Amino acid sequence: FWLLNFPSKILTMAVAQRVLGRTGIKLPLLGFGAAPLGQKFYKLNGDPKDTVDRALSLGVNYFDTSPYYGVSEEALGKALRGKPRDSFILSTKLGRLCSDKFDFSPSWIQRSVENSMKLLGVSHLDILLLHDVEFLPDTSFINEESLPALNKLKQQGVVKAIGFSCYPLQTIQSILSGPNADVVDVVLSYAHNNLLDNSLLTISEELKQNGVGLIDASPLALGLLRDESPPDWHKSPADLRKECQLIAQELAGKGISLQAVALNNAVRTTPGSSLLLGMGSPEEVEENVAVFRQAATTDMSDVADYVRGRLSQWKSVNLS
Repeated sequence: FWLLNFPSKILTMAVAQRVLGRTGIKLPLLGFGAAPLGQKFYKLNGDPKDTVDRALSLGVNYFDTSPYYGVSEEALGKALRGKPRDSFILSTKLGRLCSDKFDFSPSWIQRSVENSMKLLGVSHLDILLLHDVEFLPDTSFINEESLPALNKLKQQGVVKAIGFSCYPLQTIQSILSGPNADVVDVVLSYAHNNLLDNSLLTISEELKQNGVGLIDASPLALGLLRDESPPDWHKSPADLRKECQLIAQELAGKGISLQAVALNNAVRTTPGSSLLLGMGSPEEVEENVAVFRQAATTDMSDVADYVRGRLSQWKSVNLS
């Protein structure tokens, strides 16, 4: 099994790439979630520039951010300043203003994109997503107003690929069966391909057949499947959090990291073009890359099945 310590030679292995649906964009199978750089939901343990530089040096060149993540866009933009634009792939989002306020109107889309590109220091975006569309009472607005506005930006060359992020799988399917759905290039789904919930597999083939790219975010279930306690804002029930910590302690006693098991499982099962994982320090980047690369040769399915069995009673829990 992959243990808590890893051989440094693992970091020299190449990162696999996959094409994102019909977009032609090649993403590294491990993507850099830049929410920690915003210092809104996570305590930052490293300098953003050092963290981004380490990611790039290890082949992790896909970065995802959002205005909702505090100062993430600004920090990421400063870290990427001076680097060739074709050396990294950049994704940001729009429309989620705070925890309970949203604006997906065409006017706000234009304003938000302009501000994001200014903060990021770029003249175009690779991927642009409507952020957490499920919180609208009626998602028909997304189909009728928001998607055409995104497509206009794509036609203008401001962005290469457009889509949305969403937690409920049924909402993803609903939007993709509505008007103007043919312009959607990519969907970001989070916390649906992990040791607690693997329901993403129920819609992934449909997305593939329609040429819609899939980004598989949060393979650690929003920080639940870590060796440390999940963040304070985590919405999982207390008994589930306690069980995860008991499992982590049990595995640690055998020299096994719960986070490593969870990421190993995600790498080996993901139907997405990229696994998006939050990273906040050079050391965290190295650990994630090491586990990711080790998954190519190390099968931890026995341990993964054990953990999945321990968590089975909570597999339908809502983490959003």
